[in-house]
Amino acid sequence: MENNDQQPNFDEVFADLVGKVIRKYRIKQGMTPEELAKSSRLTTEQINQIEQGKVDLEILTFYRIIHGLGYESPETIFNEIDEIIEPHLIKEIEMKKKG
Repeated sequence: MENNDQQPNFDEVFADLVGKVIRKYRIKQGMTPEELAKSSRLTTEQINQIEQGKVDLEILTFYRIIHGLGYESPETIFNEIDEIIEPHLIKEIEMKKKG
């Protein structure tokens, strides 16, 4: 069981964030998880797990999702992730320096 006094680690924060951003873009495209799974050559279960931040996303899988959403380049999604994750990354680096 997770200790509520601990901060989630960077990997957990990142996986959760990426999942939320992918879900946001899926909804923006008017797609269901099933439609995204089919267009990405993944299973619906994989899409659900990714959107819930339960799995580490491999780069090939990420690119399949990007193309499944109809984007030629991941730049738009990467930029949004960068804007959100940068404060978390800075905090993680500072904590490592102190520790």
